[in-house]
Amino acid sequence: MSVIVWIEDETALIDAVVRPLELKGHEVVRICDAREALENLEAIRRADVLLLDMILPGAAAEEDSTDHEGLRLLRELQSEFSVGTPVIVFSVLDTRVMAETLANLGVVDIISKPVLPSELCRRVEHALGVLPSEQHENGSIRAPQ
Repeated sequence: MSVIVWIEDETALIDAVVRPLELKGHEVVRICDAREALENLEAIRRADVLLLDMILPGAAAEEDSTDHEGLRLLRELQSEFSVGTPVIVFSVLDTRVMAETLANLGVVDIISKPVLPSELCRRVEHALGVLPSEQHENGSIRAPQ
């Protein structure tokens, strides 16, 4: 069983798409903000995949800013705690500007919201190495690994 840690403040989104992951035997640990993530480093350290929303409570107010709470959290996790876990980022933002920075921080995939449960499951299994890589038909950005 794989452990998936999902840092997302929109619990309705998680509730709507998490079932296929659980049906495939994955344990999904839900964390709602950066503070809670930093308080639960042990859960993050045992994660096989980290799902991270770019806009979390406390995020930069400007939508075109590249300094969002999710990005700050990812930097902190990578630099201070050396988590080393594959990361999939969720965002309603245009993340093309941040794609290189995100790839350097361990991001293996970037998904635009909203996401279908079947698409999420496929992408998580790609990150886990269960499924081979493929091009995504919906035009999403796939950061280099």
